Amino acid sequence: MSRLTGFAVPMERPLVRHLRGEHTYVVSDAGERWSCNGRADGGREICAGSGDAALAACLARADGTAGIVYGFTGVCHQIANRILWPADVRVERAAGYSFSLVCYGHYGAHRQRWPELDVC
Repeated sequence: MSRLTGFAVPMERPLVRHLRGEHTYVVSDAGERWSCNGRADGGREICAGSGDAALAACLARADGTAGIVYGFTGVCHQIANRILWPADVRVERAAGYSFSLVCYGHYGAHRQRWPELDVC
């Protein structure tokens, strides 16, 4: 088991008018770092848990998108949540999360189309 940690970094531009959000990314103590379609350094720790880093890497896929089509089925919050799934934690403390939750759910729109969860 590894420690999987979710981080949040303030976004430079608002998500929508007057709504500041935070970009999220994931790091494991096994040395993996997933940028979740953005930067992967700095910010603050917002969640952590024990989970299988190999499973997290499989869920993330080689391209680090975790199967999310950015802006269509989710954003960095849903990508991070999918990667953090083995640790049973989510990036709910990120600014703007409630907005992305309404739009995409915890794990992305069309959750039934998350083949990595079945394959990994």
